[in-house]
Amino acid sequence: MSSHITKLSWAGIRITAGAEQLVIDGLEGRNGEVQGRIGPNRRPLIDLAETSIDVALVTHTHKDHFDADALHRRLTPHKRVLVPADSAAEVRDAGFNAIPITPFAGTAVGAFHITALPAVDGFGAAQVAWLVETPDLRIIHLGDTLFHGFWWQIAKFAGPVDAVFLPINGARVAIPGQPATGLPGVMTAEQAVVAARLLQARLAVPIHYEEFHSPPAYNADLHAEAQFLEHARAQAVPAQVFAPGEIVLTR
Repeated sequence: MSSHITKLSWAGIRITAGAEQLVIDGLEGRNGEVQGRIGPNRRPLIDLAETSIDVALVTHTHKDHFDADALHRRLTPHKRVLVPADSAAEVRDAGFNAIPITPFAGTAVGAFHITALPAVDGFGAAQVAWLVETPDLRIIHLGDTLFHGFWWQIAKFAGPVDAVFLPINGARVAIPGQPATGLPGVMTAEQAVVAARLLQARLAVPIHYEEFHSPPAYNADLHAEAQFLEHARAQAVPAQVFAPGEIVLTR
């Protein structure tokens, strides 16, 4: 069985193992909910897949990571969506077969073995990272987590992985009716490189940057990609940038 990983728009990736497809945090954004929250996308959002997706993983239910409209269009009739345990009711209410997972717990779905890992949301929502294994590949996807203190536990649990997908745009977000922190609500480029180094990733791939920047409500670092590559060189972390639609790894 061969496997490959394709980078999608924003934080999304697609993992193909044989004839089966899994998507993490897929976003097509055709229903306007994302634009209403963090502004219009600055480049086109590509389709999640040309054929039906077998299972979707959602790190958390912010609309730029849980595109329910796209998943209803793309998922097979089983509509299986793995989510943080505290988000299962919300995802079921949206019409999906929600499978709740707690950190360090795992399950097998077809060709994929999936384990939830700790993550910390910048706005208090339930969030996990995902470890996904096929017979050929092992990857970690970090959603849009903050930097936190679980990296060593994750590294010990997961061991070295083929790739880690890391959010890098360090977005500062203004929440209506709430005092602003002035601090990033997601990892910065430098923090992402440190996380990749601690996780012993064979390849660090940046996600969650470029598509959205709509100050003052959503103020992203527009130099995040260059900073990520600079910090990766300085810390000797293997890193590569991929455009949406490009294949990241094939085995």
